[in-house]
Amino acid sequence: YGENAATVAKTVIASMPEGYLLQIVGHANQHPSKSAAFTKSLSTQRAKYVYTYFVSKGIDKNKMTYTGVGSSEPDPNLSHSDNRRVTFKLIKK
Repeated sequence: YGENAATVAKTVIASMPEGYLLQIVGHANQHPSKSAAFTKSLSTQRAKYVYTYFVSKGIDKNKMTYTGVGSSEPDPNLSHSDNRRVTFKLIKK
């Protein structure tokens, strides 16, 4: 899981055009007893964990960024627990 993700990230980053970053996006599921600030913080921690893991695997930290979006981008095709996830986007610097 983790090692494979790092290998895929290295491949994607190597093929990215100049001026782009791999953005690691953390998500949290909706929970009625948790505030938006809490889920935003949790999702940011989730994304930072992946970012730190990728850096530990030799991926250039200057080619990546991370952010958390809380529960603002739920995937209706996923279960409640599966919305606790990390996605990746290519973004322009």
